Amino acid sequence: MVRKGTLERDAETQSLVQRTESTIEENRLSKFVSSASQQGLQHPFEHYLKLYRSEIELSEQAISLAKENFDRGPTLLSSLILYFEGDDWKYHLLEGQDTIVLAFKGHNGEWNCIAQVRNKQQQIVFYSAYEEAVPERRRDAVSNLLTRLNYQLVFGAFEFDFDDGELNFRTAIDANGIIPEIRLIRNMVHTNIITMDRYLPAIKAVISGSEPKRALDHLDAQD
Repeated sequence: MVRKGTLERDAETQSLVQRTESTIEENRLSKFVSSASQQGLQHPFEHYLKLYRSEIELSEQAISLAKENFDRGPTLLSSLILYFEGDDWKYHLLEGQDTIVLAFKGHNGEWNCIAQVRNKQQQIVFYSAYEEAVPERRRDAVSNLLTRLNYQLVFGAFEFDFDDGELNFRTAIDANGIIPEIRLIRNMVHTNIITMDRYLPAIKAVISGSEPKRALDHLDAQD
């Protein structure tokens, strides 16, 4: 179960939603050496650092933090740290957990995000967490809306705990046997926050009392 965290963002990330589409379009990143994916995760930290430095600029602080986590084993967590540091995100690494918490503000609201590494499954999961629990009286309607939204989505899905009203949007990477490219991590994160920001008005409208189909039709009419 994902729980919400609280963290301030720096000013630079406030405009990230506005520039996300163009950022994803950019070709400024080079690809990893193909053999890195084929050879798995059995290389020293310097091997992966060289690959990441070909994609993003890294501060000594970022390298030190990633190295510290790499030495403890979770290479995928080190990859996440290098990405968030390289793209100048403000984040908080939960002590003793393979979990990163950060905050984000889009066009239509602000919310907390959680990045989790599942080492056993070799997965990276990124969540956008709705700001509060959905009231019990509106859970049927919100469930209806999310079912309609998930039917339209190709990448990622809304998840909803009907018992306590927790609502998240989830994207993920299956990294079994590979070191994910920076672009892959970036696309996982950006697709997530763009989708959450896009459908946030419909979610809020349904929680406030609107019918799910009407809220979705209204949102589609604005595109």
